Amino acid sequence: RTPTRGCRSTRTGGSPPIDPRTKDELWATLALVGGVALALAALPPPFASLVGWLGEGVGRRLHTWLGIGAAAVPLIPLYWSISLFGHFDRSLAKRVTILLVGLAITVPFAAGVLYQAIEGDLREAMDAGRALWVGQVGGALAFELRRPLGVVGEALVALAAFSVLTIVTIGWNPLGALRKRERGEGAGETEAPGAEAPLL
Repeated sequence: RTPTRGCRSTRTGGSPPIDPRTKDELWATLALVGGVALALAALPPPFASLVGWLGEGVGRRLHTWLGIGAAAVPLIPLYWSISLFGHFDRSLAKRVTILLVGLAITVPFAAGVLYQAIEGDLREAMDAGRALWVGQVGGALAFELRRPLGVVGEALVALAAFSVLTIVTIGWNPLGALRKRERGEGAGETEAPGAEAPLL
């Protein structure tokens, strides 16, 4: 009688799949390292030299294009790292990412609008090496919108952009104080029984 080979469901090749939790921790670690490196690169010299010439180059380009908005860039991978480690929900991390990207543009734009309202020509100041903290992106928006919209018009655009960004991402309206409050709202007041109804 010829013996038969036993059937065993063994793997013949390839590596086992990575556990989802392990994969999240791997991406979280990479995001943490990248966020710390970007944070050091975004610092002014000599701190940027701690990440070498590559980090200095990245930080220099971030400051050139985004100005003060460059401070928001390292927060994106750092926040994702915290989220992937399980401290925050991923849907919240996505909204915070959109918020930080928007702030990296709207804040320098608003700064450029404010500079033009107080000091004057932003393009001339940036060419002379002043107001570099506005950045090329925010400076270009503020400079190009100055003629068609004027100072007040582009200030309203900056306010609207910031308001829409915060409402869509985190549900906060900076103009929420203008909303009409119902009787007793926010003050803990309760309407007494039998109180008179409003005339209208």
